[in-house]
This record gives sequence, C-alpha cells and structure tokens, in this order.
Amino acid sequence: MRSIIDNVPTKIYRPAKWNSCMPSLRSCPQLIVAGLCLLSAAAAAEQPRQTTASDPSAPVSTENSSPKLEELIVTGDRLQRPLSESAASVAVYGADELKAQQLTDLYDLLLRVPNVTASREDKFSLRGISSQGSTGRGRSLAHLFIDGVRQQGRGVVHTFDVEQIEIYRGPQSTAFGPNSLAGAVFVKTRDPSPEWSADLLLKAGSDNSRQHALSVSGPLGERAGLRLTTDDNRRDGNIENTTLNRDDWQRRERRMQRAKLHWDPGSDGGYSLQLTAQQSQLREGPELLPLATAEQGQASDNVDGFFDDDSDVLGLTQRWELGEGRQLTALTTASRTEQQRRGDYDVGPEDNGMFTNSADIEYLSQELRLNIQQRYANAVVGIYASRETNDSESISKDLVYDLGGARVQADADITTGRKMDTLALFGESDLFLTDNWTLTLGGRWEEDRATDEGSFYLRRAQALDPATGQPTVDVAPLLKATVLPDNAYSVDSQHRIFLPKLGVSYSLNDATRLFVTASTGYRAGGAEITSEGQRNSFDPETTYNYDVGAKWQGDWASINATLFYIDWRDQQVRTRPDANTVVTRNAGRSTLQGAELEVKVEATPSLALFFGAGYVETRFVDFRDRDNDYSGQEFAYAPHYNLTAGLQYRHHHGWFINTSASYTDGAYASPDNDRSMALDSFSLVNAKLGYETARFGVYAYGQNLLDEFYVSDHFRNDNYGLEGVIIGQAREMGLGVELHW
Repeated sequence: MRSIIDNVPTKIYRPAKWNSCMPSLRSCPQLIVAGLCLLSAAAAAEQPRQTTASDPSAPVSTENSSPKLEELIVTGDRLQRPLSESAASVAVYGADELKAQQLTDLYDLLLRVPNVTASREDKFSLRGISSQGSTGRGRSLAHLFIDGVRQQGRGVVHTFDVEQIEIYRGPQSTAFGPNSLAGAVFVKTRDPSPEWSADLLLKAGSDNSRQHALSVSGPLGERAGLRLTTDDNRRDGNIENTTLNRDDWQRRERRMQRAKLHWDPGSDGGYSLQLTAQQSQLREGPELLPLATAEQGQASDNVDGFFDDDSDVLGLTQRWELGEGRQLTALTTASRTEQQRRGDYDVGPEDNGMFTNSADIEYLSQELRLNIQQRYANAVVGIYASRETNDSESISKDLVYDLGGARVQADADITTGRKMDTLALFGESDLFLTDNWTLTLGGRWEEDRATDEGSFYLRRAQALDPATGQPTVDVAPLLKATVLPDNAYSVDSQHRIFLPKLGVSYSLNDATRLFVTASTGYRAGGAEITSEGQRNSFDPETTYNYDVGAKWQGDWASINATLFYIDWRDQQVRTRPDANTVVTRNAGRSTLQGAELEVKVEATPSLALFFGAGYVETRFVDFRDRDNDYSGQEFAYAPHYNLTAGLQYRHHHGWFINTSASYTDGAYASPDNDRSMALDSFSLVNAKLGYETARFGVYAYGQNLLDEFYVSDHFRNDNYGLEGVIIGQAREMGLGVELHW
C-alpha cells in the first residue's frame, strides 16, 4: 500500500506541530496486524473471571471487585445482535462512554472514531466515502437516524440524554435502505424511566460558550411513562469580521426539545407503543474564511451571512409480542428539515455579489417487520415504503462573473426538486448450522420511482466598465441566447435492484468470533441542472463490499478488527470539467480497501483504556470526464490514516480524569487531487477531570487543548473569484456542574 506522504503534504498552511510525536504513517497497517495478533493471543488466554455486581448509580468502589466490560446490543441492527456477534464494522458508544468523553454533539464524537472524519456534523466521511458525495456537495450517501427516524438536518444530535450512538462504516443499503451507501449513524435516546427522576447539566467555558440541559422522566399511571428533554448550547467563537466589526462572526446557537411517551396497556396480545417527537434549531454564522487570514481568526465578508436549520423528527414504534419467539414491529416515521443560508460570494470586502440558498427536505416512511427467534435461526422479514422530497433554491444577486475575459454582473435563480418513492422487501437470517458455525443470508429488493425537476433563470446581466467597475450595457439577451440560456426540465426515472448479503462466522470459543461478509450497496440515479443552466442526467451506482473480521469480547477487554475491500461501479462524482460548469458524472470504476482496529481494556476497576486505528486507500480506477482523466486519483475527503487513544480513571471516592488524543491524516478536497487545496492533518487532545457522586458532579474540561489550527474543508471557484476554507474549532476550556435526583 502506498503512503499518502507521496501524495499530500502533511501541512499546507503551517508546519504540523505534532508530526514528530506521531508514529510513522507507514506503521499504521502494522498496527492493524498487531491488533489481530493481540486478538488471537487474547482468545487463547481467555479464562473465566469472577465479577462483582454493583449499582451503576452508586459511587464506584474499586475495592474487592474485578472489572467487567459491558456487552452492548446493536440497536440499529434489525436482528438486535450483541456487538461481539455483529458481522459489521460498527463503532458503538454507550451512555457512560459518551458522558465520560465530554461531548456536546455528534461532531465531537465523529472526530474520535477510526476511519471516520468530519468537517461538521452533517458532512463526514466513513471509510473515505463522504456523506455528501465525493466532493461534499452531492446527494447524501450516509444518513442519520434518531430513534429509527431518518433525518437530514445539522445540529440535531445533542449527546445529552442519549443512551447509545452507533456508527456503521461501509455500505448499509440492505439494512438501512436508500442513501446509505457510505454507512449510517444510528442514535438511540433514553426511554422513559419507571420512577421519577431528573438530570440537570450547566456548563460555561471560553469564547462565551454555555450550555444548560434538563431531562425529566417518570411514570404516568401504571401503564405509561414520559420523558421530556431540553438542551440549549451556545458559543460565540473566536472569529472576528474586520469589515462589519463583529467579534462573534461564527457564533453558534443550538436548541433541542424532545418528548418520548411509552404506553403498555397490558393486553393479552403483548402490545406496546412508543412515540418520539423532537425539534431542533440551529443558528450559525458563516463557515468560510479567507485563506490568507483564516489562521489569524479573521473574516472580511461585507455580507451579513448566516446558516439556519430547523428540523423536526416524529416516530411511532408499535410492537406486538406474538409468542414463541415472534415479534411484529411497525415503525412510522416523519421528518422535515428547513435550511437557509446567506453568504458573500468572494468572502471579502468587495461588492462581488451575494447568495441566498434554501432547502426543504421531508421524509415519510412506513416499515413493518417480523422478527423470529428460534433454536436454529434468528430471522427478520419486512416491507418498507417511503417518500422523500427535496426542494431547494439558490438566488444569486449582483454576482460578478468572469465570462470569456469580460466581467459581468448578474442576478440568477436556480431551483431543483426531487421526489422519490421507494418500495422495498427485505429479510435477513442467522442460521446456526452448528455450535460454532453461523450462516447469514439476507437481501433487499428495492424499487425507486423518482422525478427530478430544475430550472435556471437569468434575471439580469450587465457588463461592467473595465475602468470604473460600474454596470453598463444590458447583456442578458446575448447571454440567454449563447452561454446562459434559461432552462427548465423534469425527468422521470425508475430503478429496480436486488441487493444480496451473505456472511459466515465461526466461534473459536465463547469470547472470539471470526466472520466474512459480502454485501451490495446502491444509490439511484437522477438528474440536475448545472451551474450553467444545462440539464445533466447520471446513472445509478453500485458497490460490492467484502469484510473480513474478528471480534473478541472478554470480561476485561474487547478487540474488534476488520479488513475491507469495496468495488464501486458507476460512482457518482461531482466534477468541474471547465471553469463555468459543475456536473455529476459516473466514474467507470473505483475501489477502496483498508482496515479498522478498536481495543477497549478495563485494566482495573478504576482504569479503562481505549485505542483505535483506521486505514483506507481510495482510487478512481477508470474515470474520464471530457478532457480530464481522474484515473489513479484519490477520493476527496478520504484521509489515509486516523488514530485515537485515551484513558478513563475513576477513584472509588469519586474523583475522575478522562483524556483522549486523536490524529487525522491529510486529504484532498477535490477529485483532481489539487495539492493547493489539500486539507490539513491535525491532532486533538481533550481532557475532563472532576468529582462525581450519584447525585452531584462538578468538572473542568478542555477540548483541543493544544489549540491546533487546521483546515477541514476548502472551496474554490475561479470563475466567481471565490476561495474559502473551513477551519476546526479552536481551544475551549470550561467548567460543568451536573445534578441527578
């Protein structure tokens, strides 16, 4: 495997302070192999250990007890397998671990997971596949689920009052359906409790960051329970706009309210239901900064920009216990996200135009599935139907445009719309052939019917005087007749596909399992209107995925290791074939290969250690677009390596310290692998220390303690004169108080 050292400079904008402290990049594959050897040694040495049960709500006692590592159930798995038996590369984080790591939202967690990297909560890469497409601006390739409800918004996952987060790496089309080709993130929030209780969190830190969150839960009579949760967190940030004289330019305000109602009428049919409703609101300043002043924390936009996201989630889960290991589940979901963004085209003080983008995204779905657990098999079969609508509009005003050497100022509108109806039949079964061998058979038959619509309208266009820069003659009729014609389209498409899944696992003993899995991923084709107002259609894409792995779960430690290979056909890639055009094309063939390793150790009742490593190679095998040949290039947003490690120590008197460090390698921001747009490698160090009892806790925390500066995203459009970068969050330090009663 070749090293990224040969392709991407480690730092573009300043020397990497931590490079000398990190292991050689070429050593990371050896780390994965070493982990597999460690797993084999642990399997051979595993012996039963004595454990002492304890009350998780009481202060931890480290005397006369042996550590016991918790076995987590993968709740997003339709077969509800334990993590040690799941034949998928999934990182699972329970409530205690989420709390210990001082996380505010999903983005904080994504930066610490092997083979996962992120520039924000709704733009992340799993195994080198970006959730927003190969250049970060296409249709989604990985979806977020909150209590089973598919959600598109940003800022919807607050880790307060969350029971578990599961990050599925690699295509999950057979399990999660449409637009899950890169993977999925499944969030399980806490359910109503049988007794009245409450949790309060108050936090304040640098850059005027603050958070207050409250959860109240308890019974409503003998058969029902209610849980109400609210979370408000804000941060002014450290970016100053020198043009508009604003010192809170990248301010962020996030609010979330959630209600969960559980009802069990106690009927003979074993019926129960749970209703989840969540609202979230995000208000955020502009993300893009000028390249020249980003490290100084300065913006110079002359447009008062913003990004708003309002998201609603509604899910109804009904269950019937049918007896003899059979359970029927009906899941009805609805979600809506409304987004609006305003920004400055040149990210500077010049009057080169502004844009206002808006999007309205809705999902409706109904799923009915039957789970059957028998002595020789564990199976699920079901039917799924959904409707997705996505309507967006981009309004450009006073945009200064370079057209064949002439400067033009224009107003234009671009609208796009997509409605897709999906119907699917799915099933999966674990067949227990012997005490050691398990055969997994699964598949999904899916039909998609989509309508893509779009329009481009040039509202105004005037040539600019070369001397004064002022608008002069009207050139709109000429442009409409030549390079920028008004255009509208509506394209209907229909696709059917069967996605098979086959797996075999072998249990070496009660603690160790080896597995091989082959599956298929898929995303439907579609159409779009280009930045030049032209219609462009593109084909569906398909992946063939192969995972080989081993999992070991002992009383005191766990090791998960996976090797993977993905063959990607007709990959949908956003490219810029010339200065005036942005289109989605199908690459003939692409490949990915790599590995993940995760180790957790309960070294003593007081001390826990964890380590993770991810490695991925991506490559366009055959991809030619007009005069550009991308064959041999790497995917955008696909760092080769990332590492994470940490420890959690808790004294039996209640004192604790939790620390973590992570490293993410550099990557490219475009499929042409332009070195001048390479993304930085970066290292993050975080810590949390304090004192906690069953009822009270106080702590100090620090995130990005070394105040590492790094560029996580880079945009450029020479035609518009636009170039801007997104940078990682600066150091934050603060204090927190928790109350439980």
